[in-house]
Amino acid sequence: NPGAEPVLFAFIEAVCRAVKAPMPRRVDLDCHLNAAAGFRKGFLSFLGSDLVLLIGLPLAGNLTVAELAGVLAHEFGHFSQGLGMRVSYLVRSVNGWFARVVYERDAFDVSLQEAAEQAEGMAELILFNLARLGVGFSRLILTGLMYLGHGISCFMSRQMEYHADLHEIRLCGSEIFETTTNKFATLSEALQRTYKEMRVRWNSSHILPESLPAALRVTHAELPVGVVDKIHSRLGLQRSGIFATHPSPGDRIRQSRRAAAPGIFHDDRPATVLFQNFAVAARQVTILHYRDDLGIPVLPEMLEAVESESVQDKPSTGNRIEEPDPFLGLGPLIFPFAENDEPPTADVEDAVREAQDIGDQLVSLATELEPLTRQYGDTHEQWTR
Repeated sequence: NPGAEPVLFAFIEAVCRAVKAPMPRRVDLDCHLNAAAGFRKGFLSFLGSDLVLLIGLPLAGNLTVAELAGVLAHEFGHFSQGLGMRVSYLVRSVNGWFARVVYERDAFDVSLQEAAEQAEGMAELILFNLARLGVGFSRLILTGLMYLGHGISCFMSRQMEYHADLHEIRLCGSEIFETTTNKFATLSEALQRTYKEMRVRWNSSHILPESLPAALRVTHAELPVGVVDKIHSRLGLQRSGIFATHPSPGDRIRQSRRAAAPGIFHDDRPATVLFQNFAVAARQVTILHYRDDLGIPVLPEMLEAVESESVQDKPSTGNRIEEPDPFLGLGPLIFPFAENDEPPTADVEDAVREAQDIGDQLVSLATELEPLTRQYGDTHEQWTR
């Protein structure tokens, strides 16, 4: 809720305004390498703006702020496709009905089969088998309609993905879009390796990582350079199929390069700074993933802490003892001043301009957080009455 994650919700609201999309009514977290937008109550939300945003922590925990902003812009781009989302939802629903009547046997099919097996004369046998043949022929027609509807819905889905990609490209730029697409492919490979390692570890000692996003981060950092290069080169060779719901990564990257957009938002900090305490959220979601999705009855003693930073990402501190961060990693958002051991600049004009830029950032951040702070205060007052 906004009271527990004010910075994250302010960030989401800012991206919504940038792409002119409605704010989601609910934000869910799960343990999948994905982010998705959809109707909160299915058909009941069909005609309104009752939308829900789903953020996978393994994805958020391995992206930068700019990359996550691009992913959210893509999903909110779907929110702005009001008519397209509804027509696509309707086509998929009708197509699901076609699939059910084509492949699912009903009571009429069973009755015809039993009647044909119990037929006493040749005339009855021919009659019942002709009826079954007619049912089979009608199902053949429905099969053709099913494939036609499936092809139409897949084409619409691909066009909606291209349109949503443009929101991401315009916000973060073509370069970050391509970087995010490549990173998603390497993260998918790293996730498969992470699950393999988890399976081996569980079978041998009944131990699992307490944070799947952290375990994925370590595995991703350790991917061999040859594997990463092979994945990147393979992306460019993929083409979108007729029944593909999403364009191939290669087609999406080619569209991004044609756009050649510089983007308007760039932030290389890890996206985990948007959360009050990402480690706690990741641990809770990971445990639920083990129990609900994988069916593993994990206990606290079965969980093992994961080194969250790789050697390449962690700066050398020598023998210096690290002090705990009193701002839980949110210091750059609250105080956008970086520690610097270099002597101060002698250029007064540059220093003044830098101070003005910092002031503008603080004013912008305060404006973003003001509505959420007010909402949190009202909620807190209601609960304490």
